[in-house]
Amino acid sequence: MKYDSFSRMLHWITVFLILSMLTLGFIWYLGKTENPINQFYYNIIWYHKSLGITLLIVMSIRVTWFFTGMKKPPYKFDIPIHEKLLAKLVHFMLYASIFTMIVSGWLLSSLLHKPVPFWIFDVALPLPLMENIAPIFDNIHIFTVWVLIISICFHITGVIKHIAKKEPILERML
Repeated sequence: MKYDSFSRMLHWITVFLILSMLTLGFIWYLGKTENPINQFYYNIIWYHKSLGITLLIVMSIRVTWFFTGMKKPPYKFDIPIHEKLLAKLVHFMLYASIFTMIVSGWLLSSLLHKPVPFWIFDVALPLPLMENIAPIFDNIHIFTVWVLIISICFHITGVIKHIAKKEPILERML
């Protein structure tokens, strides 16, 4: 059995947004410059932030759907309890790191009074200018990116393990 089409759509939109954000974030980070008028890097971070707010909305919908309407399909095979617990931990780490990454980026921009674009308008900055504590949120943002990447690797490794054992786990999300 498969997840419902809405859950599958939200999953793959999330995958696209995360991969896009990570790619843009790394390109920006590797090439950032002290020159604030470098248009190429300005555009990269503009899209990175817009995708981040989009991901926040998508993830909020996912969590709401998870608790209100999603029907998790049963497995067609037995999974040991320790693997189920590990899968729950990995999913928790994915969700926690995604939300922490987004919120820390938003707060970082707010503390530096840098606009947070959401495509055609800017999102409100929830904190006043406080450049002295911005590095804390910068570190949280960067650390959380690595937690997310590690969690994604564990998630993909789990899928590959089930494929290798000929267990139809991937089909549930396709």
